[in-house]
Amino acid sequence: MKHTVIGTAGHIDHGKTALLKSLTGVDADRLPEEKARGMTIDLGFVFLGKETAIIDVPGHEKFIKNMLAGVSTIDLVIFVIAADDGIMPQTKEHLEILQLLDIKSGIIALTKIDIVEKEWLELVKSDIKNFVKGTFLENAEVLCVSSITNEGIDEFKKALDKTISGIPAKSDKGVFRMWIDRVFIMKGIGTVVTGTVLSGTLNAGDRLELYPQGLKVRARKIQIHNESSEKCSTGERAGINLTGVEVSQIERGNVLAVPGHAKTTYMINAKLYLLKAAGRQLKNRTRIRFHIGTAEILARVTILEKPVLNPGESAIVQFRLENPVTVDIGDRYIIRSYSPAHTIGGGKIVENHPQKLKYLPKEELEKLEKLENANPQEILIHSLENNPLTIRQLKELAAEISMTEEDTKKIIEDMVDKGIIAIVTGKPDKGIILSKQLDEACGNITDFLKSYHKKFPLRQGLKQSGLKVKLFKKIEPALFDKILSRLINDELIEIKNETVYLSGHTIGFSPGQEKIKIKIEEIYLQNKYITPSREEIFKQSSIKKDVIEDVITGMTELGILIEIKSGTEKPVIFHSKYIEEAENLLVDFLRKNDEIKLSEFREIINSSRKYALPLLIFFDNKGITERVGDVRKLLSLKRN
Repeated sequence: MKHTVIGTAGHIDHGKTALLKSLTGVDADRLPEEKARGMTIDLGFVFLGKETAIIDVPGHEKFIKNMLAGVSTIDLVIFVIAADDGIMPQTKEHLEILQLLDIKSGIIALTKIDIVEKEWLELVKSDIKNFVKGTFLENAEVLCVSSITNEGIDEFKKALDKTISGIPAKSDKGVFRMWIDRVFIMKGIGTVVTGTVLSGTLNAGDRLELYPQGLKVRARKIQIHNESSEKCSTGERAGINLTGVEVSQIERGNVLAVPGHAKTTYMINAKLYLLKAAGRQLKNRTRIRFHIGTAEILARVTILEKPVLNPGESAIVQFRLENPVTVDIGDRYIIRSYSPAHTIGGGKIVENHPQKLKYLPKEELEKLEKLENANPQEILIHSLENNPLTIRQLKELAAEISMTEEDTKKIIEDMVDKGIIAIVTGKPDKGIILSKQLDEACGNITDFLKSYHKKFPLRQGLKQSGLKVKLFKKIEPALFDKILSRLINDELIEIKNETVYLSGHTIGFSPGQEKIKIKIEEIYLQNKYITPSREEIFKQSSIKKDVIEDVITGMTELGILIEIKSGTEKPVIFHSKYIEEAENLLVDFLRKNDEIKLSEFREIINSSRKYALPLLIFFDNKGITERVGDVRKLLSLKRN
C-alpha cells in the first residue's frame, strides 16, 4: 500500500493552516502560543484518510529551520499563495528550498480569494505562472480557494486526490531509518518520537539505535495516523514509543535506524548548487547552517576545486560539521548563511565518511561528480576503489549503501559473475576486493621480481615477508595469500622455503664468478667445522668485496653453503655436506645415549663452542632436537 506525505509551503499568514482545517476538519496548530499568536511556529500534523499525512510548516522567516524539518521528507507540496499579498519573500525562499530538495510534485493553492476582486485575482494568477516557470511547479494546477466561505475546497480535494494518485511509491532500501521531527512524553506511555519512515519496516518490539548518540533503544509501541499498529513502513508517518531512553537524551534531527547499520560523521562530501539569489560569493571556510533531514548543524564549507563559488555555480565541496550526524549517500540537504540566516544553496550527499580534504585534482572531482546520480553498484565500486587492497565485508558494504545485507549480497554476486569483484576469503559475503586491484597487485609483484632478479642475479628470490613489506606494508595476510596463489596458479611465480621468485628463474654464475665459487667451496670443504666468516674470506682475497659477497650469497641461495644466524652471535657458514654429516652424527649419538651436552657435540665434530652451539640451535629449529635445560634430546619423530 502506498503512503503519501504532503507538506505545505508558503509565506506567513497566507492561510496554510486554515486550508488544512477546511480539508480535514483538524486544526494543525497544536501549541498554545500558535493559537494565541495566530501563526504556525512549529510543525503541525493532520491526516487525510488512512494513507496520507500532511505536515503544516511555519511560513515566518524566523522559523525556516522548522519549515526545513517538515519538508525534508515529503512526497508532494501544497504551495500556498494568498490572493491579497501575492508572491512574498518566504514564497520565493520556500520554492528555492523545495527545488533544492528535489521535490517533484505539487499543487498550488491560491487562498483568500474571498477578499480580492476578480481582476486582481487574474493578475495574481498570471504572476504565479511566471514565478513558477522553469520549476517543478510549472505545470501544476493553480486552484482558487477560500477557507472562510469554503469556495473551491471540493474542487481542491479532487485535484489533490488526482495528484496523489500520480505519485509513485517511495523506493525502499529495506533498512529501517527515520529522522525524528518531534519528541515528547505521553502520560502513562513514556518517551514518544515521531517522523516519516524513510525506508524499511519496524515492528513493535524491535531493537533500534539512536544516532548520533549510539544509544540502544526498543520500539515498545507504534502508532500510524493516531491509531495503534504492530508495524510502520516506508512512507508512513509514525509515532514510536521508545524504551531505554529519556526525552532529555533525544532531540529533533536524531535518526532511528537498525542497530549497527549506520555510522556518525563530522565530514561530508557533497555536490553543492549555490543559488543565484545567494547574493554573494561563497568562500572557503565560510561558516554556514547545514540542514539535512530534520537536523540543523553549524558547519564550515571547503570548496574542493577553487577558492570561491559564485552565485548560480555548482561544485563538489566538503562540509566539516561542528556536531556529528548520520546521513546516507544520496540524502538531500540545504545550506543557509550563518547570519543573517537565509537559504543560499543545497544539493546531494556523495560521500558520507570521507577523509579530510582541502583540494582534489580534476580526475578525483570527476569521480565524485558521477556519484551524484550513482546506483548502488557504482557506489560500491567507488567505496572499494577508495580502500585499495582492503578486504571488505558484506555487513559494512551494506551499511555504506543503506541496503539490506540480502540485497547487497545479490549485487555483489552479480558483480562477481561479471568479473568486477574478486572473492578473497570464502563466499562473496566473507571478503571481497575489486578484480582490477587484484590484477594490479599481481602485476606489481611480477614487475618487482623482474627488477629484483636483474639487480641480484645470484639470489634465488625474496622472502615472502620481505616482499610483503616492500610492496604492500599493512596488507591483510588472507589477501596477500590470495595474490600469491593467483600468481602460482598462473605459473608466474614459484615459492620455495618461503622464497618468492619468477617461474623459471635460476641462479647462474658467470665464468669469472664460477672460478671464485670453486675456490670458496674448496675453503669450506677443507675447513669442515671451523670455517671462516664472510669478513675473513674478504681479507684473504684480492678480489673485490662485493663480487665475493654476491658469489657467497648465490651459493647460500643454492644450498651449497648454509649460513646459520643465532641470536646476537655472528653468523657462521658451513658447507651443506658437513651440515648433513653433523646431523647424522648427532642423531646416531642420541639414539644411543638419549641426550647430549654441548661439550659432547663439540668433541664429536672436533670443533669449538663458537661453531658447535649455532649448529645445535640450527638442528633445534629444524625440528631434529629439542633443548631440555643444558642438554639436547632427540625429538620422538627422529628416534626410529
